Amino acid sequence: MKDLVQRLEKEVGLTHEQAKQSIGIFRDYLIECDDDPDMVEMMKVKASHMASTAKSKYEDLTDKADQMVDKVGDKITNVANQAGDKADELLHKAKQKAKGAVDKLSDYLDD
Repeated sequence: MKDLVQRLEKEVGLTHEQAKQSIGIFRDYLIECDDDPDMVEMMKVKASHMASTAKSKYEDLTDKADQMVDKVGDKITNVANQAGDKADELLHKAKQKAKGAVDKLSDYLDD
């Protein structure tokens, strides 16, 4: 709103108070414009355009969020798979060491 007041001051040469009064008059006109079918139609078109723009932006944001979730999900799956592989590797090494220890104990007891 400040931008509109400044434009009216600069481009039309109105004082600050005159600019504010002009905006107030126009606001009142818009509120009471039921008798101006062209104005009503223009406002409907503008509202429809704003709604479709908002819907488009919402869909874009939803798509980006879905893509981000997919990327994060893929990374989590990758990390989980790597952790599982590492756990399998560590378990295999632990079994080998345990078998080696058992074998050494058996050899010791057999002597």
